Order: sequence, then structure tokens, then C-alpha cells
Amino acid sequence: SSDYGKIRRMFRVGNEGENLAILEQIVRDGAVQAAITAQFSFEKRWTRDDFISLLFYMGLLTIKDAEFGQLAFQVPNHVITELYYRYFQEILSEQANLRLDDMRLTDRLIALAKDDDIGPIAEALQTVLERLSNRDARGFDEKYVKATLMALLVPAGVYGTFSEYPVGQGYADIVLWRRPPILEPKHQHLLEVKHLKKRDAAQLAETAEEGRAQLRRYLAHPDIARRGDVLGWLLVVVGYEVAVAERVG
Repeated sequence: SSDYGKIRRMFRVGNEGENLAILEQIVRDGAVQAAITAQFSFEKRWTRDDFISLLFYMGLLTIKDAEFGQLAFQVPNHVITELYYRYFQEILSEQANLRLDDMRLTDRLIALAKDDDIGPIAEALQTVLERLSNRDARGFDEKYVKATLMALLVPAGVYGTFSEYPVGQGYADIVLWRRPPILEPKHQHLLEVKHLKKRDAAQLAETAEEGRAQLRRYLAHPDIARRGDVLGWLLVVVGYEVAVAERVG
């Protein structure tokens, strides 16, 4: 909780709008690049590099690698990742003019945990995306859809939720693992998320079949199969509509 308060305060330092763009990049890409600021000064303009450096100095980012004076920063651990998504959920709800209480996100996760019903989660995702539809010109894409879904899933704490989870030579978009003793869900889940712009809606069938093939491959991998109770789910978003929400495998 103290780290969550720290994140909220950090993002209000300097230009909050620019800082939120950095937050969006962190949750979308898992990393940001910047030149490290060795010494802060009140006499010069606060910059993007300054803010990323501040997150690093406060322990909210760590150095991944370096190239030509630019450092790549990533989130240091899963606990901090969850805190970022928790704050991103708060920002999304403000931008979408939605009350988190009205979204009943925990109830929707419990429906998945108890009844293997992905429908309430798909409905919540579509509601948020429709409310955020004016962001299309600002790079509304598959990564943003995945980040939005993660922001809906993570804060409830019903599952251990991981993005870009390594499975063999690939990466599953989202996995939901048991998180005892909070809840004992019927199954664990692996989600594949696809996004098409409205103008590409004719590619829906092809894209859905591609997603099904990926899911079957991940579910058959020994690392997943040995768990014995993982269900696969395909979500295909066309524009802002969840056009496909189905179980696979």
C-alpha cells in the first residue's frame, strides 16, 4: 500500500500528462528508454528523462540494458507490476468516466473462477474500450487492448496474473494462475487477445483461427499441460467490440 501511494505521488511530479504517457508505455511494452539524470535541478525544465530517472531512483524501475547512452528500464518485479496496473486501472476509469465500484470487477473474476464464464470480463473490456474510443488516433492497438484487460484483471487479486508469459518459443498474452489461499478456482486460464481495426473486420475469421492455433499450441506445451487444469480463451476485439470470446481446447 505504501508503494502504491508512492506511485501515485510520483506521477504527479512535473507534467502529469506526459507522466501518464510514460505509465501507458510501461504497462504496454514493459520497458521505457531514457538517459539517466545524474543530478536534478529546479532551474531547468522537468523532462521525460528526469521523470523516468526519478522512478528508477525510487525503486519503481530497474535497468535492463544500455545502448549508446540510452538506458532501457523495466519494472523490477511482479509486485511493482501489479501496482502499476492498479494505478493504470484508476487512470482508465477516470478517462472512461466509469466508477470502479459500478464495474464489479471482482464479481466478474469470480464468475470466471467459479463458473468458467469469460462473458462478464469480455463485457467489462468492451465497455471500457467503447468509453475510450476517442483514443483511436493516439495509437489504440493490440498492445493497448491487452494492457487495458490486464488493468481490469490484476487489481482484483483473484488470480496471479501475468502478461507475455513464456511458453516454449512463444509468449502467451495473459495467464491467470491460482493464488491460494485467496480463492480456489475451478481452473487456471490462458488468454490470447487479438485486435483488428474496424476497416480490417473482414479478417476476423482468419485472425480468430490464428488465435485458436496459438492457444492449442500453448495448451499442448509440457509446461502448461502438466498443470492439468488450464483452459484456453480467445478474445478478438474489432474496433472497440469484443467480437469473439470463446473457449479453445
